[in-house]
Amino acid sequence: MVIEKQYQQLVGRLLGQIKSGFDTSVIGMYDCGKNYTYDLIPKLIPGVQGMSLLHLGSLGSTREDWWRRLTEELGSDEVGVGLRRLLRKGKVCLLINQGYMVLIPEDFLTLWKELKEEFGQRFSVVFFANTHILNDQYENQDLYIDLVLKAERLTILPLDRQDTDITLRMYEARYGSKVRKDLRERISSDSGGNPGILKSLYMQYLDDNYIENWNVSDSRLVYRLDRLTRELSDMENRVLVGQSQDDESRLFLKKYGYLTEDGECFAPVLKHYLEIGSQKGAGLLLDDCLSKLLTVSEKKIYLRLGNNLSKILTREQIAEEIWGSDWFTKFSDWALDQLMSQLRRKLASKQGYGELITKRGEGYYLEK
Repeated sequence: MVIEKQYQQLVGRLLGQIKSGFDTSVIGMYDCGKNYTYDLIPKLIPGVQGMSLLHLGSLGSTREDWWRRLTEELGSDEVGVGLRRLLRKGKVCLLINQGYMVLIPEDFLTLWKELKEEFGQRFSVVFFANTHILNDQYENQDLYIDLVLKAERLTILPLDRQDTDITLRMYEARYGSKVRKDLRERISSDSGGNPGILKSLYMQYLDDNYIENWNVSDSRLVYRLDRLTRELSDMENRVLVGQSQDDESRLFLKKYGYLTEDGECFAPVLKHYLEIGSQKGAGLLLDDCLSKLLTVSEKKIYLRLGNNLSKILTREQIAEEIWGSDWFTKFSDWALDQLMSQLRRKLASKQGYGELITKRGEGYYLEK
C-alpha cells in the first residue's frame, strides 16, 4: 500500500505527541484527508508500550453516541470507572475523530478535566477535527478553551503535487479508469491538493473522459465546496476571492492551507465557486462587528433567519442549515438548543441586529 508522504509524516509526529502524554488536536479543512489519516493510525501505530490506545472512531452529534462508543470500547457502563481502572495500570490515550460541525458533549469535557487533574499526562486525548473546532461555542467556554484550543496542535494541509498524484492513482485503481495524460495536471492543480475536491473532479472526468469546464453545480462537487466554505466566516470567504485584505483572516487562511504562500485561493475551482455565488448575490454579507461576534454555525442561522424576516423557520429547517442535507443523521436537540440560546444572547448584547423569537411548538423567527 502506497501512502502519501505527508500523511506518513503527520502520523509520525502524532506518535511523539501520544508518547509524551500531551493532549493534541489534529486540524484541517473539510475533506483534507482527516478521516483517512485517522484510519491510518492503527496501521502505522499498532501500539505504544505501557499505554492503552482507545480508538473511538467517528462520533456523531448526540451525547448518547459519544457515551455509547466509550462504554463499548471500555466494556463498562461506568465510563469514569472504566477509564480510572485502565489508568491505574498504565497510560491511556483516547483517539477521537470528531464529525463535521459536531459539538463535544460538555459532560465529556468535564470528565476529561477531572482525569487530567487526577492522572496528569498519564491520560491524554487526541482530536481529529475540521477547522470549525476553532470557532465552536460552548456554555462553559473557558473549559473548552483550556482543554481543546490550548492543546498541542498539528495541521493537515492540502497535499503537494507528488502526494496529489498518489491519491489520484488510488482513485484510478479503485474505479478502474485512468485519466488522460494531458488532463492529469489540470485535475491535480484545480483541486488544490484537497483529496475530496480531487475525487469530485475525477468523477466528473469519468462522465465523458474529457473536461472543457468544471460543473460547479455538480452535486458531487458542490456538496464538498459548500461544506468547506460553511466552516469559514463571511470575512474569510471574502478574502479567498480577493474582496477583502483582512490581516487576521489572511493569517488564519494561510495557516490552514486555504491561501497559498502567494496569497491566492488554494483551489481554483473553489475560487470559481465562490465568485459565482457572489455574482448571484448568494447570502447576506455580515458587517465586521457581527462577523467577529458570531461563530460559523450562528452566522448560518442568522443569515437564514435574516433573509426570511418574521417568517417562522422550523427546527428541522435550521438543522439542515447547520448540518446539511443529511442533518437527520447528526441532529441533536441539545446542540441546537445551545446554538439558539447563544445566538439569542449575542444578538441581545448588540443593538440593531434584531431579536430572536421562539414560537413554541413551531420554530424561530427574527424580528427587527
